[in-house]
Amino acid sequence: MDFGVKRLNSELGAARLYHLYDKWDRLRFVADQGSPWLADNPQHYVRLARTDGHLVATLNLPWGDVDEEKRPFSYAVLVDHAVYAVFEVYGGKRPLIVLEVEESRWLMAPDGDHFNLFDNAPSSFRLRTGQAEEIADPPIGRLLCAQESYDFVLELPGKRPLRRPAILSLALVVLVDRFGEETAVSFP
Repeated sequence: MDFGVKRLNSELGAARLYHLYDKWDRLRFVADQGSPWLADNPQHYVRLARTDGHLVATLNLPWGDVDEEKRPFSYAVLVDHAVYAVFEVYGGKRPLIVLEVEESRWLMAPDGDHFNLFDNAPSSFRLRTGQAEEIADPPIGRLLCAQESYDFVLELPGKRPLRRPAILSLALVVLVDRFGEETAVSFP
């Protein structure tokens, strides 16, 4: 396990709150979407912060209704007013996610009760039925759901260390959890 994420219960209506822990079970980052104290349209972004509340990054979410079945939709992680990572989500029921970060392009595909992360997603990637099953390479990482003391556990590739793996992991969990109610992958 590289990171574990707990989803917190919120009494703030539509607010979503998350805590990210490292492999030594230390709280490293928090994510917050929809809390009333967030400024300007809190449902349209997720605030990613250190445990002291210092803002580190934001995950921008779509405005208005999005029909994920019709076209891919992109999400961006912004760090210091610059794009750090981009997620493209294909499909609504069993989404495939293409993720671009630090000159890498990965594909995250559902596989039963977890997601597998594959290296070198093709730049001309087009969603079609069954394309994830055609990937012959072994996965380089995984996102496991409902594990022991965490709601999500991430195993990231070790060959290419990222500058901000915790921020990327937390944004990815928030995004996958956002689609959890619509997917065939079961989330707690």
